[in-house]
Amino acid sequence: MKKLKNIFTINRGLIISRYEHFENNCPNCNNSIYIIKQQWNYEQKKFCVKINQKFITKKGDIIIKTNYPFKLKYIKDEENLIVSSNHIIIKSSLVSNLIDTNQLAIFLQKELIDTFLKSIDSLKNKYLITLKKTMIESFKINTINFKNHMMEIKKQFEEVNSYFDKKILSINDLLNQKIIDQKQFDELKNEIIELVLH
Repeated sequence: MKKLKNIFTINRGLIISRYEHFENNCPNCNNSIYIIKQQWNYEQKKFCVKINQKFITKKGDIIIKTNYPFKLKYIKDEENLIVSSNHIIIKSSLVSNLIDTNQLAIFLQKELIDTFLKSIDSLKNKYLITLKKTMIESFKINTINFKNHMMEIKKQFEEVNSYFDKKILSINDLLNQKIIDQKQFDELKNEIIELVLH
């Protein structure tokens, strides 16, 4: 088993304000030269500081939202977009060439569902988990027998009803204990459905 940090390049996204061009008295530059680039999941923005390619999407990248409920996106066509700091971006490296990032995305989806469950449990303590780069880096995969590992994970997804039931029961308990209200319950339930059926 190897940790993801030893196989893939994993980074927190760009802190946009440090690279963005501001119209009046821009703190990032002394002139008005800038480029316009599209930000992932947001509108186009002006940038006046050179942006490292590790923050820009390309096919095969995986993007994960750090805030609950940790949505994951495998990049197919959405290339050349800037990833902001409320996301983590995973890129292939020379070491990881034998592992398909599309399959890795399936593996990560399961890990994120488990993390999501822990986050729901943490509501009892009045806080939600924020996904950190170190958490993603610490996920372990079987590099020697990755295909069989993936078959096991896919089998687990075939049993998705038990996953779904477990999570619905978790938030139902929170509702019964009045830790959350009906509106929060409905929101959590919808987020669970979206995660599980992604």
